[in-house]
Amino acid sequence: MKLLFKPADEVAIFDFSNVVFRACAVGGEYYVSRFCDMMVNYRKRLSFHKFVIAIEGRGTEERQTIFPAYKAGRTKDPEIELCRKNCLSIMKCTKCQVIKAPKGEADDAIACYLRIKSPNRVTIISEDKDLWQLVKPGKCSILSKRRGDVTPETVKSVLGVPPSKVVLYKAVFGDPSDGLPRVPQVPAKQLLDLVQRSTSVETLLQNAADIKSSKVSDQILKCKTQIERTYNLAKLREELRLIDHSYEPNEKKLRVRLRKHSVMLSDKDISTLMEGFRP
Repeated sequence: MKLLFKPADEVAIFDFSNVVFRACAVGGEYYVSRFCDMMVNYRKRLSFHKFVIAIEGRGTEERQTIFPAYKAGRTKDPEIELCRKNCLSIMKCTKCQVIKAPKGEADDAIACYLRIKSPNRVTIISEDKDLWQLVKPGKCSILSKRRGDVTPETVKSVLGVPPSKVVLYKAVFGDPSDGLPRVPQVPAKQLLDLVQRSTSVETLLQNAADIKSSKVSDQILKCKTQIERTYNLAKLREELRLIDHSYEPNEKKLRVRLRKHSVMLSDKDISTLMEGFRP
């Protein structure tokens, strides 16, 4: 029986490290089993989506040449590296595409993919707020375990600004998780109002110069270099070279790798993991 309609060009992009970290946090030493359960559930939930896996390049090191404190506390953990390697070996036995921006982070690879491929509709699976700058109505949303579907309305309700101003928001409020500093000694309400009235770093600094309180104005302008640097660090780099590789399902290899990690899946779930779920 033929389909009466052609499924839309829909893509599910996984911020891979983020998903693996979540599997490790929940599954402990049985993280591979937990990861596989998660991916089977995503295959069911996103049944007609093309699966794209975004992995890390050298983006963190590249940004640290600009600002050494960027993610300085996140040293490379050999155990986490092994976790990523093991989970990626599982996904390479399934129908998926793996993307990487060699000079970028996984977030940058996602931004590059959206620019180059321009799919009709995208769901990004991640807990990372850095990706909120990519959210567009009817085009790109984020699926978060904590918040559900992150839409432009979600971004506005949480941060007080639309997705287009997320980078400006981070430029003045910083991001403790990435080691990016906040503009000090200025009330949050005034900083938020400044971001809401601005469309770029240049207009933000111009608006700051016009603030009636000279004390507040001087404090913000004193942080000009910091604001510009933080903006450049927070903005995803969509101009980078992107490399990708497509994989086809290989049941024999998949079963071998599942046995290696003592992962028990039914034949139905193995089929779903390999090719996706068709209701």
